Amino acid sequence: MKEQKTIYLLNEADLEAEIPAAMEELDINKASLLLNGIDINETALDREYIQDIKKRTIRKLGLEDTASTSYDSITEEKHKESSEKRKGSRWKGYAAAAAFIILGILAGINHDRVVLAFQDMLSLIPGVGIINNNQEVEYRLEEQAAAENDQCSLKLLYVAATEDTLTVRFDLKGTFTEEQGQTNNISNFPEIFLLVDNQKFQKYRGGSGSGISGNQFSYNGNYTFKLDQKYIDTGKKFTLVCEEFNIQVSFRLSKIDQYGSPSEIGATEIHNDISLTADAFLKDGQLSVNIYPMNYSEYNLVSFNSEYNLEYFGKKMTLNTDKGIKEYTPPSYYGTDLNAPFLFDVSDGSGNFELSIPFVVVETKEEKEVSLPIPKEGEAAEVNKEIAFENGSAIIKSVERLAGDIGNEYGYLKISLDYTSLNEVQQLVSVEFTGKNAIGFYPYFDEQNRITAVSYMLNESDTKELKLSVITPRYVLMDPYHLDIDIK
Repeated sequence: MKEQKTIYLLNEADLEAEIPAAMEELDINKASLLLNGIDINETALDREYIQDIKKRTIRKLGLEDTASTSYDSITEEKHKESSEKRKGSRWKGYAAAAAFIILGILAGINHDRVVLAFQDMLSLIPGVGIINNNQEVEYRLEEQAAAENDQCSLKLLYVAATEDTLTVRFDLKGTFTEEQGQTNNISNFPEIFLLVDNQKFQKYRGGSGSGISGNQFSYNGNYTFKLDQKYIDTGKKFTLVCEEFNIQVSFRLSKIDQYGSPSEIGATEIHNDISLTADAFLKDGQLSVNIYPMNYSEYNLVSFNSEYNLEYFGKKMTLNTDKGIKEYTPPSYYGTDLNAPFLFDVSDGSGNFELSIPFVVVETKEEKEVSLPIPKEGEAAEVNKEIAFENGSAIIKSVERLAGDIGNEYGYLKISLDYTSLNEVQQLVSVEFTGKNAIGFYPYFDEQNRITAVSYMLNESDTKELKLSVITPRYVLMDPYHLDIDIK
């Protein structure tokens, strides 16, 4: 006899009871699925369910019940419209309406706190950042690796791999032998290659830098190697080799972990649609903290993205502990375009770590034009021109013609600046100047670290008037982040 399948259908009362339970299990991916293919005009939901789902969604996101009253009026109107159109098939209506209500709640509360709520799955590449999993990177460095001999040290800063490429960032430091010191110079970068399964691979692409002081050398590189797919595997041992200094370091890959949100990676806060996540570990009395940003704002993010060691208005990042406030030390490879860790000395047994980040720095692509007089050498002229941007203004107070020097015989135009800001928690702190024949300028800073003057290098053609573009207004967003560090 053919096996028969029994299908159980929930009645209307059972369906209604399932809604609150489903909301308790709702995660980011399930919520996203609910939103696909929904026609909100084909939904119906009782008022009591609207309120209940609202409360559960707020609690699920870890937020206070701060939804705006305008949301309630909108959903009530939609509810009335949809009720007229539909009486049956309530399960589909409940699911669709629940998704609509979630979006309504998100729109009605402080948006920057929940901007990531419906994002794709994420991955962390240490030393690089948080990425969306729709990117090609599949592997990361399994664990930190370094080697040293009597002459030098070779340290892997990060490794990332796709299905057929492997990218390595490394640091090679040491001392030349007397013979090497006679033949080496900055242009002689040592050969570095990759070894896997006894196969030798040369650099496919990448850049490098070097510095030499006396008999001391420092090389750093960011190399990508092109490999056959069969070599990219967690079971393989890879070796980075520098034969000239008789040193090599071996490492393995691990699959990139997936996360549903930045908060699963580490302590996370979001302000102004900019998320900061702290990933930290404690070893030998030193707390190492990486700050990984995710920027969904209209701004270009500077903090923790292109610049790290920032201080404005007498404030900078600190670590609050049960034994006082600790200041950070940047690592030895700070400034190598890596997301470098901040190091805190907690060898006094400090605990209860809270990272306090008083601001982030952003820039916009706004551009304004200005014409400035060029006075005679040694003379100054009042200007008092306001350059208005969307969130603040740069005031050009005066200009002064400075004498030339060996680097520039035509002299400089010193431009004195001041700023006004529309919002006290979003302070305009600098602008840049550029022109058709721009060579460069030298900035002057005040005690708040604002650029209050620039010396613009003049050309032979710059005689009576200088036409410039005022670009890249920089703002300090002073909504503080407080991240409770979870020690790994």
